[in-house]
Parts: sequence; C-alpha cells; structure tokens
Amino acid sequence: MKAENFTENLIIGAGLAGLAMAARLSWHKMPYQILEKSDQVAHSWEKHYDSLSMQTSKLYSALPHFAFPLHYPKYVPKNLLLEYCKNYAKEFAMPIVFGTEINNIKQLTDKNWQVVSKNKQEYLCKNLIVATGNCQIPSMPDIEGLKKYRQPLIHSQEYKNAENCDGKKVLVVGFGTSANEIAYELHKNGAFVSMSVQNSQHILYKDSFGFSSHEYMVWLYKMNLPSAMTDYFSMLYQRNTVGDAANVGINSPNDSLSVQLKKGIEPTVDVGTLDLIRKKIIRILPAIKKIHPKDIEFENKNKESFDKIIFATGYQTLVSKLFLQMKEIFNEKGRPEKLFFNDYQGLYFLGFRHHLAGTIYGINEDSAKILRQILG
Repeated sequence: MKAENFTENLIIGAGLAGLAMAARLSWHKMPYQILEKSDQVAHSWEKHYDSLSMQTSKLYSALPHFAFPLHYPKYVPKNLLLEYCKNYAKEFAMPIVFGTEINNIKQLTDKNWQVVSKNKQEYLCKNLIVATGNCQIPSMPDIEGLKKYRQPLIHSQEYKNAENCDGKKVLVVGFGTSANEIAYELHKNGAFVSMSVQNSQHILYKDSFGFSSHEYMVWLYKMNLPSAMTDYFSMLYQRNTVGDAANVGINSPNDSLSVQLKKGIEPTVDVGTLDLIRKKIIRILPAIKKIHPKDIEFENKNKESFDKIIFATGYQTLVSKLFLQMKEIFNEKGRPEKLFFNDYQGLYFLGFRHHLAGTIYGINEDSAKILRQILG
C-alpha cells in the first residue's frame, strides 16, 4: 500500500451529501479526499429531466457554509443547482478524484478502512464517509411482457422533455413526485396523459395558501414534537390543503407520514397534476397486469394502447454491494440502517435517510452529527 493513498478522511461520492460533508471537514481544516464515479459533481441531477427543480424551498436547502445566491428562485432549477454545486466545490477547493468507481470496501485488522476501485487503485483511511445516495440505478417493476411492447417504453431517467409528444397518448406509471411533474409537463405540451397508480401515497401541494409546504414541514420538524403529534399535524395539513384524493383513484396510505419516511417512501409533491386529475383531464388507471406487444392490460382486465410509456418508478441503491462483509447493517432494500455503527468505528453513511424536513435538510443535519463523531 502506497503511503500517498492514505488519507485521514475519505468520502465516496460528490453528490450533495458528499459535498456537504467535505465542506464541514474543510471548515475545520481537516484533511480529506473525495472519490467520484462520474466526471462532475452532482452527477445524478445532471441525468434527470430538463425541467427538474428542487421541491424544497431554497431557504432550508442550501449546503453548509454556502447560501444560495439571492437571485436564485425559491425552488432552484436543475441548471442553477448544478452551477451552485460546481461553485461550492471551488469555494472549498475540494480535492475530488473523478472517474473513480468503487469495487469493494472492507475494514482491516488495524481498524482502518480499505477502498478498492474498479481499476485496482487502493485507498486507506481512518474515517470513511459513504455518500453514494439512494438513486443509483433505475427501479423497474417485474411485469410480464415488459420487453415486448412495440412502442417506446422508458424509465423516467431516460425522459428529458415533452418534445414530440403533442397529440400523443402517453402512460406515466407511478405517482411519486417525478411522475407528477412529468405528467404535468406532458399535458402542458399537448399530450393525452394517463397515469397507472398501484401504491397509496401521501400528497403535499408544492405551495398552499401562498406558502411552501416544505417550509411548513421544516417548522413542524423544529417543534420537536412526539412522532404521534407530528403525524397528526401533518395529516391535518394534508387534509386541509390536498383533501381526499381517494375518489379519483389515489388512496392515502394506512401508515403515517413518519412511518412511510422510515420505509424510504417520501410524500408526492404535487405541481398541479392532482387538479388536472380531478378535472378528468389526466386519467387515473389501475396497476398494469401484463404488457402485450400492441397494448397494455390493466388489473381491471381492460386493455389499451399508448404511443409511449414512462415508468417513473424510482431508483435503487447499490451501496450494500460495495461491502464484502457487514451485510447486517443494511435493510431489505440495501440501505444502511444508521448513520454510523458502534461495531464498525470510522464508517459513516450520509444521504440515505428520508427526512420530514426534506433530504437536503437531513443531509445538513446528519453531516453535522458525523463531524461531531469524527471530532470525538
């Protein structure tokens, strides 16, 4: 092992979580290095559709020690967020090694951590912060005939914009935030949109009564109430803003919002799609049972053909596959159960937790907790 490959603190991933952790270490003048698979910071944002923006207010979504510029809008669009992240990395002169994909990680007998890249480069560190994120590979449902459909069928990761969709029949599968945004954009650009919804979902309007729903959730979180009371007030908020969507085919989960978040399921942030559904402009269809070469068969046994199908069915993380042992620290979805573990000193996970006040708010909070652990 070459001495130059040892660093006190090693961060895997230069997304929002990795950058936040790096800034905190920089602020305390602590040595570190970042390994990033792609050729740029915040690469996962670059891959998403053109109109993507943050669904959380910029007031509570800036990374540590670096506010958003005043001229940025309340909900920062993708292009400006990428600009912000690049400037963030420059501001703290972050030492990032791009084009470095990790093959495996293990703890050595001296309690240091060994990280081996795909190109056989080895790195040693005392503290390892894994910040590879929840959105690494597209998640596609296991539906019979998925590869047999003769019209375009894509995951939302491949969707860029609604160009050439005017007058087309498009089916969006799912009702998460991405599905909601994509369906709305398709409608605004002349497509005839239907949505196939299988799972129940908590829904929040992006704005209600002139205020950001995210800002309300931050306020609720800061109240530090017992979970039952937090869930009660979030339920009241949804009931008095969104109302009941069951009559249009979108059921509320039996689980409370906090339970859903622990399961890794975030509420849908609605940008206007629900109103179009209630006006019967966008149709809600049941879950897909089977895909035939020329049409889609739904659970109610109806069949229908579409010019295009977009699966907005989320992503999976591959973080558990990096570890040669220690499988017990990951849940059934392959996500780490905690930020850190007493049995594995020096190992930290950042950016995997779903937070009532939003993912970035959670990253800021959790990166501070990790820093305190490192400092002792």
